[in-house]
Amino acid sequence: MSKTATYDVAKFFDFDYGGDLDCRRSISGYVFTLCAEAISYKASLQSITSLYTTEGEYIAAIEGVKEAT
Repeated sequence: MSKTATYDVAKFFDFDYGGDLDCRRSISGYVFTLCAEAISYKASLQSITSLYTTEGEYIAAIEGVKEAT
């Protein structure tokens, strides 16, 4: 009999709209987990100023997708 191992990878993206009070840019972050343990994470100031919350979410998601590939 052969046993196959299954690994659960989860990814989470989020951002803080206008979180930096000096330049009014959003802070975005992501974390990847493998079997409930963090394996990769990052939080950073977004390079552009988001005009809408949806735009900030897209930027955070794109940064996470770039890390996943």
